[in-house]
Amino acid sequence: MNKIERQEQQLMQHIRQKRWNECLQLAEQLRKESGEKRLLQLAEQAYCAVLADPARRDDRCALQGLASLYYRDYMVRFTSRPFGALPYDKQECFQKARDTLELLLEKGRQPEQLYRYAQILYRNAKDGQGQGDFAALCRQKEQAYRVYDETVSLLEKWGPADKGLYCRACYGLSRCGLESFSLNSFVLEELMLVFSVPSSVYGSRGGHLARLRRIYDCLERVLEIEGLPRHIEDMAAVIQAKQAYEKSWDIYYLLGKLFDCAGQFSLCHNKESARRLAERYYSYACEIDAARRRAQQRVPGFQHMYTALLTFYQRHRREDQFYAAWEQYHPLVGFSAEFHFLSQARWLIICKEYEAARHYLAAQLQERQWSHSVVRRAVVLQDMVQVAISGSTTGLQGIYKPFQMQQLDKISRQEPYMSPCRG
Repeated sequence: MNKIERQEQQLMQHIRQKRWNECLQLAEQLRKESGEKRLLQLAEQAYCAVLADPARRDDRCALQGLASLYYRDYMVRFTSRPFGALPYDKQECFQKARDTLELLLEKGRQPEQLYRYAQILYRNAKDGQGQGDFAALCRQKEQAYRVYDETVSLLEKWGPADKGLYCRACYGLSRCGLESFSLNSFVLEELMLVFSVPSSVYGSRGGHLARLRRIYDCLERVLEIEGLPRHIEDMAAVIQAKQAYEKSWDIYYLLGKLFDCAGQFSLCHNKESARRLAERYYSYACEIDAARRRAQQRVPGFQHMYTALLTFYQRHRREDQFYAAWEQYHPLVGFSAEFHFLSQARWLIICKEYEAARHYLAAQLQERQWSHSVVRRAVVLQDMVQVAISGSTTGLQGIYKPFQMQQLDKISRQEPYMSPCRG
């Protein structure tokens, strides 16, 4: 009889004899010390057996163990291991983690359980983007933000004895909170980026300002805990520094995004200052990540800090800096064909080369198979080009919502298009 068989036999004996304390001790040992799939499944069986006894259905130790088991099994599916140890798909595992954590939180709102609850709500909402009920996913993200905020507030009130939990909660609040500064519309996003048509995010200005201040305060705490400067004078030292909880490039990227949002949506007193800070922090994130790639150090492999910097340059019509950054970073990260396609189309439109943009978009859509989201953006750009050339939105009636049509109509009010063929 091997070790797993012995432990399984021991557990079955505890369950038959209703020796729940011994059952919980063994379950905790299996959960904490083992990575074996069968042993983790036995741990789940033990916790569930304890909770199935009417006299122990509110057993906090069993609920905590089960919540931890489901939480870790769900979160591991966002790493290089797409499958967990438990026999559930990702959504089933999320639901079990959510339900168990909600039971725990009914018995007392402890920071660690709150943080885990916020994490799974946020990850599940992100995972469901592009599918399911969009409004419900947005509400779930908002719920996650509120729970992150509650976690941070409790830790600040009690004194953050667990510095790691406090740092992770501050970072989670910032990442989740910044996603609320989204137009959630390809039409509005492309109008703002390509034609500089101003727009605003849903909600009150006062609420947005309060959220940005809260996020900034949280990111300040993260910088402080990780020993990172707001203004980098010795980049080599920052590149070599090791962070305990959150990575330097991720923190600086979020700071860049914060100031970028403040500038885009006029949520600041000095838009030029916000733009300078956005560029600074996006650049920091890129420089740190790029240096680590060159040194063949471990990096997560994401490109969001690079595409954010390039999009920032495009939004502010800084074509020279855009292509300089492209030449600097493309050999390292290899920007996707999708990003290249849309960026080139946008530059043609920005430069009012509408005929060239129309032909380029049509040719690319015909020659290659693009993802659904890229095709949708490209079609939106085609329609915008048509409005810019014709000076009318008449041909788009019934395709877009009334508010989107009002925004598209602003293209026709800009400087009239003059065909290069006209004398």
